[in-house]
Amino acid sequence: PGEPPSPPSPPMPPPFPPPPSPPPSPPPSPPPPLLPPSMPPPPPSPASPQPPSPPCAFGESCWLIRGPRDACGVSSPLETCSCRPPPPPPPPPRGAAGDPHYFTYSDVHYSYQGVGVYSIVSGTYDGRRFDVQAYQCPCGINASCFTKVAVSMNTTEPACTVILHQPRIDAEHCSSAEEEINYALDDWGNVRLTSEGVFVTLPDQLVRSSGLAGLIVTAPTAEEYAGIACAPTSALQPVAQSMMLFDTDDLDVAGCEYPSTPLDCGQVSAWLAVSGCSSAGATAEAESKCASALDDCNAIDSAWLENCMTDYCNGMGERAICGTNQACLGTTLPPPPPPSPPASPLPSSPPPSPPPPPPPSP
Repeated sequence: PGEPPSPPSPPMPPPFPPPPSPPPSPPPSPPPPLLPPSMPPPPPSPASPQPPSPPCAFGESCWLIRGPRDACGVSSPLETCSCRPPPPPPPPPRGAAGDPHYFTYSDVHYSYQGVGVYSIVSGTYDGRRFDVQAYQCPCGINASCFTKVAVSMNTTEPACTVILHQPRIDAEHCSSAEEEINYALDDWGNVRLTSEGVFVTLPDQLVRSSGLAGLIVTAPTAEEYAGIACAPTSALQPVAQSMMLFDTDDLDVAGCEYPSTPLDCGQVSAWLAVSGCSSAGATAEAESKCASALDDCNAIDSAWLENCMTDYCNGMGERAICGTNQACLGTTLPPPPPPSPPASPLPSSPPPSPPPPPPPSP
């Protein structure tokens, strides 16, 4: 018999591995929904907003341009701004607090327990006459207190007057910052009313001008203290009826009868006199209470301690301490922060390394 047939040869491996299979194709996107013939196609999506470049040079700020002022002197900011250096900080606020003690723009302290309506400060800004008036009434012992404040940025228009009512007053506590009333004089000033007093901030050029008048502008003269002479136009005289911002119905505090004007010199001198403590013991108690709480203010001006002691002995008690602190700290502004330094430049590339020295000659 013949030889058996040889087994079949195994298949030869391919010289290269087969290419990978392509991934399956994604399912086709569904067609966009058909819009009704009456509905227009949606607008294209807006491009992503790019961050704006700084509009002003270093040391300048972008100040919103304001529109024209209305009859009451109020303007609105527009959507454009102009680049300019920041203005100098305004002078510290000035005003009165306690029974009351006035603090003028020339840094003079004095007390005046007048009864009636008095001009705190008045003047002209941007062609309009403005006035801040206070209604003072008897309170405590031989003292007067603020009850309401009237503000107008155009005294020729009665509708422009705003009446500010004093925040709550209790026997032991002053108003908190949340209870205080801040009334903006458009973009150029501010009137701040607390339970203990009123404080006015005005721009520097206005404070330095000669057109201001009022109790926080002009301090009493020696003749007024002595009762020798008192001019009818003095700020110590109550506001004339024709110049008063309050309506008659606003002067409604019981026991606060409006005095006859003009005041005689004896009455002006009496209201300028400071009533001290009734005894040496009361003086020592008032000084101990006030000095322990007014360290910073007493270092600025010892008149703050005298004001606090007077109010403490005239029936204000613990409120004399917080009220004097409000007046002292509220009329002392911190210095403005220094301008921010310019951005650091990007680090430059290091200089190229010097070529290596040539090899020594053989």
